[in-house]
Amino acid sequence: MKTMTKLKAYKQVVTDIDFAKEQVELFTNRINEIGSIPVSTNITINSGSSDKQFVYAMGILNSQIKGCKELGIEDTSYTETKELVINLRVVTKEFQDWNQYLVELDTYKTKVYMLLSSDEKFELLEYPKK
Repeated sequence: MKTMTKLKAYKQVVTDIDFAKEQVELFTNRINEIGSIPVSTNITINSGSSDKQFVYAMGILNSQIKGCKELGIEDTSYTETKELVINLRVVTKEFQDWNQYLVELDTYKTKVYMLLSSDEKFELLEYPKK
Protein backbone atom coordinates (compact mmCIF):
# COMPACT_ATOMS: atom_id res chain seq x y z
CA MET A 1 0.00 0.00 0.00
CA LYS A 2 1.38 3.37 -1.01
CA THR A 3 1.53 6.07 1.61
CA MET A 4 0.64 9.60 0.66
CA THR A 5 3.20 12.24 1.50
CA LYS A 6 2.05 15.34 3.32
CA LEU A 7 2.68 17.44 0.24
CA LYS A 8 0.65 15.10 -1.98
CA ALA A 9 -2.11 15.02 0.64
CA TYR A 10 -2.20 18.81 0.69
CA LYS A 11 -2.33 19.07 -3.11
CA GLN A 12 -5.09 16.45 -3.22
CA VAL A 13 -7.21 18.23 -0.61
CA VAL A 14 -6.86 21.50 -2.56
CA THR A 15 -8.19 19.68 -5.65
CA ASP A 16 -10.99 18.12 -3.60
CA ILE A 17 -11.95 21.51 -2.17
CA ASP A 18 -12.22 22.99 -5.67
CA PHE A 19 -14.54 20.14 -6.70
CA ALA A 20 -16.63 20.47 -3.53
CA LYS A 21 -16.96 24.23 -4.11
CA GLU A 22 -18.26 23.54 -7.63
CA GLN A 23 -20.85 21.14 -6.21
CA VAL A 24 -21.96 23.61 -3.55
CA GLU A 25 -22.33 26.30 -6.20
CA LEU A 26 -24.29 23.95 -8.45
CA PHE A 27 -26.76 23.08 -5.67
CA THR A 28 -26.98 26.73 -4.57
CA ASN A 29 -27.94 27.73 -8.10
CA ARG A 30 -30.57 24.99 -8.27
CA ILE A 31 -32.03 26.04 -4.91
CA ASN A 32 -32.18 29.64 -6.14
CA GLU A 33 -33.91 28.50 -9.35
CA ILE A 34 -36.61 26.73 -7.35
CA GLY A 35 -36.96 29.52 -4.79
CA SER A 36 -39.96 29.52 -2.44
CA ILE A 37 -42.88 27.20 -3.11
CA PRO A 38 -46.36 28.26 -2.00
CA VAL A 39 -48.13 25.10 -0.80
CA SER A 40 -51.29 26.75 0.45
CA THR A 41 -52.38 30.24 1.43
CA ASN A 42 -50.61 29.91 4.81
CA ILE A 43 -47.64 27.69 3.97
CA THR A 44 -44.57 28.38 1.87
CA ILE A 45 -41.61 26.02 1.64
CA ASN A 46 -38.04 27.10 0.93
CA SER A 47 -34.52 25.72 1.41
CA GLY A 48 -34.52 26.92 5.03
CA SER A 49 -37.66 24.97 5.93
CA SER A 50 -37.30 22.27 8.56
CA ASP A 51 -37.93 18.57 7.96
CA LYS A 52 -41.21 18.89 9.86
CA GLN A 53 -42.30 21.73 7.57
CA PHE A 54 -41.50 19.62 4.51
CA VAL A 55 -43.48 16.70 5.95
CA TYR A 56 -46.42 18.99 6.76
CA ALA A 57 -46.36 20.45 3.25
CA MET A 58 -46.28 16.96 1.73
CA GLY A 59 -49.25 15.95 3.88
CA ILE A 60 -51.25 18.93 2.69
CA LEU A 61 -50.33 18.30 -0.96
CA ASN A 62 -51.15 14.59 -0.72
CA SER A 63 -54.54 15.46 0.80
CA GLN A 64 -55.20 18.00 -1.94
CA ILE A 65 -54.28 15.50 -4.66
CA LYS A 66 -56.43 12.80 -3.07
CA GLY A 67 -59.33 15.26 -2.73
CA CYS A 68 -59.04 16.23 -6.39
CA LYS A 69 -59.15 12.59 -7.46
CA GLU A 70 -62.16 11.87 -5.27
CA LEU A 71 -64.01 14.90 -6.67
CA GLY A 72 -62.93 14.37 -10.27
CA ILE A 73 -61.02 17.67 -10.35
CA GLU A 74 -57.74 18.18 -12.24
CA ASP A 75 -54.82 17.74 -9.81
CA THR A 76 -51.94 18.80 -12.10
CA SER A 77 -51.00 21.98 -10.19
CA TYR A 78 -50.89 20.10 -6.86
CA THR A 79 -48.87 17.26 -8.38
CA GLU A 80 -46.39 19.72 -9.89
CA THR A 81 -46.08 21.55 -6.57
CA LYS A 82 -45.51 18.23 -4.80
CA GLU A 83 -42.73 17.33 -7.25
CA LEU A 84 -41.13 20.75 -6.69
CA VAL A 85 -41.25 20.30 -2.91
CA ILE A 86 -39.63 16.86 -3.22
CA ASN A 87 -36.99 18.24 -5.59
CA LEU A 88 -36.24 21.17 -3.29
CA ARG A 89 -35.82 18.82 -0.32
CA VAL A 90 -33.43 16.56 -2.25
CA VAL A 91 -31.38 19.49 -3.56
CA THR A 92 -31.29 21.13 -0.12
CA LYS A 93 -30.08 17.90 1.48
CA GLU A 94 -27.38 17.49 -1.18
CA PHE A 95 -26.32 21.11 -0.64
CA GLN A 96 -26.07 20.57 3.12
CA ASP A 97 -24.04 17.38 2.68
CA TRP A 98 -21.60 18.97 0.21
CA ASN A 99 -21.31 22.11 2.35
CA GLN A 100 -20.49 20.03 5.43
CA TYR A 101 -17.93 18.06 3.41
CA LEU A 102 -16.36 21.33 2.24
CA VAL A 103 -16.01 22.50 5.85
CA GLU A 104 -14.38 19.19 6.78
CA LEU A 105 -11.99 19.41 3.83
CA ASP A 106 -11.03 22.96 4.77
CA THR A 107 -10.26 21.86 8.33
CA TYR A 108 -8.19 18.95 7.01
CA LYS A 109 -6.33 21.27 4.62
CA THR A 110 -5.40 23.59 7.49
CA LYS A 111 -4.14 20.68 9.60
CA VAL A 112 -2.07 19.20 6.77
CA TYR A 113 -0.61 22.63 5.92
CA MET A 114 0.58 23.01 9.51
CA LEU A 115 2.44 19.69 9.18
CA LEU A 116 4.33 20.74 6.06
CA SER A 117 7.99 21.63 6.32
CA SER A 118 9.32 24.94 5.02
CA ASP A 119 10.69 23.18 1.93
CA GLU A 120 7.32 21.58 1.21
CA LYS A 121 5.56 24.92 1.61
CA PHE A 122 8.09 26.45 -0.77
CA GLU A 123 7.19 23.80 -3.36
CA LEU A 124 3.57 24.97 -3.21
CA LEU A 125 4.47 28.44 -4.46
CA GLU A 126 3.21 29.19 -7.93
CA TYR A 127 5.57 31.19 -10.03
CA PRO A 128 4.21 33.96 -12.27
CA LYS A 129 3.69 33.01 -15.90
CA LYS A 130 4.07 35.19 -18.96
